[in-house]
Amino acid sequence: MATAVALGRELIRRKIKLAYGGGSVGLQRAVASTVFTNGGLVRGFIPGYIATRGVYGPTYGVEHTVSSNYYKYFEMNHAVEAFIILPGGVDTMEGLFTLISWASEGLHNRPIGLLNIDGYFNNLIKFLDEAVRQNFMASSQRKLFISSFFVDVSDSLPSENDFICGDVLERCHVLAEFQGVTFIIKLTYAKKIEVVYWEEYVNPLLCLLSIFANQPKYNFMFGDSEFVPNLSCPDRTYAEDIKALRLVTAIKTPYLPDGRFDLEAYDALVNMQIESGVEGVIVGGTTGEGQLMSWDEHIMLIGHTVNCFGGSIKVIGNTGSNSTREAIHATEQGFAVGMHAALHINPYYGKTSLEGMVSHFNGVLPMGPTIIYNVPSRTGQDIPPSVIHKVAKSPNLAGVKECVGNDRVEQYTSSGIAVWSGKDDECHDARWGHGATGVISVASNLVPGLMRQLMFGGKNPTLNAKLLPLIKWLFEQPNPIGLNTAMAQLGVARPIFRLPYVPLPKAKREEFVKIVTDIGQENFIEEKDVQALDDDDFVLVGRY
Repeated sequence: MATAVALGRELIRRKIKLAYGGGSVGLQRAVASTVFTNGGLVRGFIPGYIATRGVYGPTYGVEHTVSSNYYKYFEMNHAVEAFIILPGGVDTMEGLFTLISWASEGLHNRPIGLLNIDGYFNNLIKFLDEAVRQNFMASSQRKLFISSFFVDVSDSLPSENDFICGDVLERCHVLAEFQGVTFIIKLTYAKKIEVVYWEEYVNPLLCLLSIFANQPKYNFMFGDSEFVPNLSCPDRTYAEDIKALRLVTAIKTPYLPDGRFDLEAYDALVNMQIESGVEGVIVGGTTGEGQLMSWDEHIMLIGHTVNCFGGSIKVIGNTGSNSTREAIHATEQGFAVGMHAALHINPYYGKTSLEGMVSHFNGVLPMGPTIIYNVPSRTGQDIPPSVIHKVAKSPNLAGVKECVGNDRVEQYTSSGIAVWSGKDDECHDARWGHGATGVISVASNLVPGLMRQLMFGGKNPTLNAKLLPLIKWLFEQPNPIGLNTAMAQLGVARPIFRLPYVPLPKAKREEFVKIVTDIGQENFIEEKDVQALDDDDFVLVGRY
């Protein structure tokens, strides 16, 4: 308990903000109470069913209720830049291993510090290193873990020749005290001891915090890991930042033969978008087949995209649903993993009244920047301007992705509402003739450079006419059938289709080869030779 209180005081001294698991039990209570009562900023994340029952007592600071323990860690992951784990029981271990799992899936790369009081985590650290040795954990994941100290040291420090370290792990740092002087020992398999005298570090808490802070006196980095020097909560993107985007790609989701995400191919696709000057991606939209994903897959892919590319491109997550409850829940999780904005469709199939639409959008807008998507051909119901004008009072409305036509686009732009054309065949005229901000494009998956020219280079009817045969081909069957076929033919995605989507017929695949030749192979991603694949080349997956 004393160390937990000391941690709270040290966070105050260093002006570090705190996010914790909510309530007032265990060692985290001591930390949160100390920070809160001394004027520090505290945010507690706690499942709603626990908060309602009050079994954990009151939460210090600002309380954020979430749907479950699992999603608690999602939201905390967005709010912090590093984790400190104190000794604890089953709940603590659940959270810790959740973070380990997410690291393996690319959902976070934040350092995880183990406050190893009295060697509490010694066996866990041995377990992690054994997992690496037996190839159950990547060394890059192991490097996220740092510990304040690992093994106990006797009152007197052995000489270098006497020190026994045959079973001590490589790059292990030990905190010890000898003759009244506190110092750090670095042990290696070479049986060498590197000692740095450092009287400031009189306990493992200060040692751990200084590892996080990367103090220049001594480099505590494990390998080439990088640790963020403070734990402040990052600022989120504003709606105005989203309104500035001219070219956004509704990115494709590629698959492995068993139907799982092909993240290697996906990362290559996003990188090609960034290199071509695309400013944003829609993750898990219609083009990305969000309709065929579980919500866990959906949020994982958003989180992966943010973690890998969020500093280079805006990540807009499709978290819309025909259920307001689902839309709220998914949007909470999307922003929790760091997406810059949400894309929301109106309730489809069951539909609703115009008043119901307004209430639906007002339910999700408070969470962050939002683009409303109007595509009556898919939802069966138009979102009229009267609904948009009502919800436009929210500062979080970034704008509308509009598929009805350019007359509707101009209705919005003339009243100061940002609009992205949702139709590639109309986007040139929407941008240069009707005031559209830009386009949310399918074709930019294939020709991002040419689509950028179309949005940034001024009126260019010649280029627009050159692209129209490709765009017409892409949408002859419901999107994303054409795009999936094209990406497979270009060799940038495996020819794997999640059912009910199937590839275009052979005649259309041969037509695509001619279109690529006419536009110029060099204008397509990867510049690979296009092929007219045979029927047997495609794999259709119904269970995944």
